[in-house]
Amino acid sequence: MIRIYAYILFALLGHVDIIAANCVVLDKWLRYTLTIDSVSRDGMKDTIVIVDYNNTYEWDGIYSDGIDELVIPGTISINNKVYHTRIGRKAFADCKFFHDVRLEDGVDRIDGYAFYGCSNMHSIYIPASTTVVAPSALRNCEALNIISVSKSNPVYGSCSGSNALVENGILQNGCGSTIIPEGKVVEIAHQAFMGCKALKSIIIPEGVRRIASEAFRGCSNLSDVILPQSLTEMSGQVFGHCTRLESLTIPKNVKLIVSNPVTWCPSIKYLHVEKGNAKYHSNNQNDAIIETATHSMIAACKTVTINRDIQRLDALCLAGQPIVNVFIPKWVKHISSNALAYCPIIATIEVDKRNPYYDSRHECNAIIDTTKDILIAGCYNTSIPNDVTIIGMYAFAGRTLPESFDIPASIKLIEYDAFRMVNGLKHIKWGISKGNVHIEDKAFEDCPDLNL
Repeated sequence: MIRIYAYILFALLGHVDIIAANCVVLDKWLRYTLTIDSVSRDGMKDTIVIVDYNNTYEWDGIYSDGIDELVIPGTISINNKVYHTRIGRKAFADCKFFHDVRLEDGVDRIDGYAFYGCSNMHSIYIPASTTVVAPSALRNCEALNIISVSKSNPVYGSCSGSNALVENGILQNGCGSTIIPEGKVVEIAHQAFMGCKALKSIIIPEGVRRIASEAFRGCSNLSDVILPQSLTEMSGQVFGHCTRLESLTIPKNVKLIVSNPVTWCPSIKYLHVEKGNAKYHSNNQNDAIIETATHSMIAACKTVTINRDIQRLDALCLAGQPIVNVFIPKWVKHISSNALAYCPIIATIEVDKRNPYYDSRHECNAIIDTTKDILIAGCYNTSIPNDVTIIGMYAFAGRTLPESFDIPASIKLIEYDAFRMVNGLKHIKWGISKGNVHIEDKAFEDCPDLNL
């Protein structure tokens, strides 16, 4: 096994506030450079803060990405003086060359995004001395499968063995093999498992009352989830971009779902709310979550039929779903501007002619706000009517469109994000000079093929 240690190669020059550098060295052929931001007085001890690294490393003249273990020493000696080590903000962000990280006793804290995006990092060991780990420190580490904590750690040690970092009842960071300890966790923090592709299933035990926003965002191999009866609150997009997730059951005690928990989950087939829930229910087909009092559709599968129980399409309720055909019945009273955002392959849109609020006039394959003449949502086959004046926010966001698209002379305003992340579109045919149309910021953001 190749193990790499951090050692100072040359001493600080001048006083303790002067920036210097140290290197990680295996032998004379392999060098890895770290930057020390500062050496400061922290209470009774002097602390070195590592803030950056040089991602150039050389092994016998050949570039290598096969380092097994990176060991960060707890103390570093400079000119016969011992300094404690601290891992600074983004110190190892997006570093891909090591598999395992071991912090030796003496490292006192890990700052924000320190190991963010370390896609090959499989494990990390947290010693007793590390009592502050920023919640973002281990985000988006897709291969992370082991979070080992010293049982002597006064902050995180009580849940040693769970493969998670838990502080004051809040699970701050999880990984692929996390087993949430029952009775010790009341909340799963914002982005706690974000980007962890190693996570395939999770049982959230009794005692957990809240799951914060995007807690499992981007866990693309997560396919099985069990939620507890103790759960009362789910913040926004809890399981967003979990592309293999096929089903989700909302327990009866959930009182608040801030927004769609399954955005960009194209495999979702089953959305069920347990009987007895006073705030939400699912439709007869179990492919939608509906807020009972407002008749608002919070989330839905691609197979959803908008029945009479659904009168409002809430924000992002269908975001990312691979829907092909959309039909809006006469009883729908409200459609959020981004209700159909980022649905990539919509081919047809039709609004019931008896709907008093919205229409698809002239068979335009779009949803038009009848009184305001705003195009709310369009698709591949949309032909914008000549009496529409505004293309609304997110109207075509995330769609696949033809290479050429006509915007008529009647359009006076194209709102924020209207064509964001559109694919396939290369040219726009303007019915009037583009200079006569007010185009809001980011209206055509991230359109890779478009030449405006």
